[in-house]
Amino acid sequence: MPATGRVGESFELPDRVTHYLTDVLRMQAGECVDLFDGSGRVILAEILGGDSERLQVCIRDDRMRLQSESPCAITLVQAMPKGKRFDLILEKATELGVARIIPLESRRTVVKIPEAKIDKKLTRWERIIEGGARQCRRNITPELGPAMNLGQAIESLQGIPNFVAHTAPGLASLPEILGADAARSSSADFASHPSVALWIGPEGGFDEAEIATLLDKGAHAFHLGPRVLRAETASLVGLSLIQAYLGDLA
Repeated sequence: MPATGRVGESFELPDRVTHYLTDVLRMQAGECVDLFDGSGRVILAEILGGDSERLQVCIRDDRMRLQSESPCAITLVQAMPKGKRFDLILEKATELGVARIIPLESRRTVVKIPEAKIDKKLTRWERIIEGGARQCRRNITPELGPAMNLGQAIESLQGIPNFVAHTAPGLASLPEILGADAARSSSADFASHPSVALWIGPEGGFDEAEIATLLDKGAHAFHLGPRVLRAETASLVGLSLIQAYLGDLA
């Protein structure tokens, strides 16, 4: 929708939004729908008419901003898994309130995206994120960062608490690190900071050198229980634990 659109102004919807309203929701002329611009604005728009390829709407009201965002901007640094698992992670992480997603190329990452295919991949992933935001009625679309290696991701996340999932014995759980014992955890740092990063490795996890690098840069390692989780499960569990700690899932 137009960034400066005012009540009474009409405009044409993008193709994929038109398809969603006409072919999926089967909406017709005269019906109203909430539209989100992905950066916080919500409007009530009336469908004026059109077809499955072009749809004209008119702004009827400027809605108040919905309180659907997490109190903390969480960045998910996700080593890219095989197949369509990354699609699932993008969609569900969006539903769980993540603010930013960084696709990570770690040493054990099987997926290596050729330079010629990066733009096409990013476009597809952005559409998955947009669909997830629309489904859960988020009025801010999570940012999809460019694919990075470990060093690049560390550099981009300096100055905020970083939490990395690891399977080594003797580690505290994420809830313990976030809030159980301030004397031996980062709970004070976490509570006072508006942004955090969650690192999830590929199949097989991060290797020891990568973990050592992350810890040397100030990251906090944690475990996710006695069972080994798949990459897509680990990311969603980790996000859920952080959001539950914040009260976002209450």
